[in-house]
This record gives sequence, C-alpha cells and structure tokens, in this order.
Amino acid sequence: MNAKRIKRNWLYLLAGVVIFTFGTLVFLEVNRSPEVKKSSRGVCHSKESRYYFQTLSFSAFWTVEACVEAGGRVPEKD
Repeated sequence: MNAKRIKRNWLYLLAGVVIFTFGTLVFLEVNRSPEVKKSSRGVCHSKESRYYFQTLSFSAFWTVEACVEAGGRVPEKD
C-alpha cells in the first residue's frame, strides 16, 4: 500500500509541474507580444487597433513606421 501512495504522489507532482510549466509558457507568450503586427493582407495593427488580438498570422514589428517601411499599410478608419 505504501508503494501505491508514493506512485500516486509522484503523479500529482508530475501533473503539478506540467500545469505550472504550461501556465508559465502561456504567460510569457502573452506578455511578449509585439507592438505592431503586419497581417497577411499587409495591414499594420498596433496594440490600440481593434483587430490586433484577432490577427493570428502576422509579421512582428516594433513600430508602425517600421511596418509601413516593410510594405505594410495603416488600417482604414472606421
């Protein structure tokens, strides 16, 4: 019975480590998002843009100016 308890505790420890690692990676990925995303259609979305978080396929840039110099364009006003 003692061996089963030790095995179960190791499984809990392993599950905890996996969950902690996954959570940490997600946190780091969210916090390192680029300042500007150039979408596959060539639109440069800053973090203030309403489409920034919806843009999943993108090239990252530090500034809108750098994005435009790389062939992007600013989004049209709504």
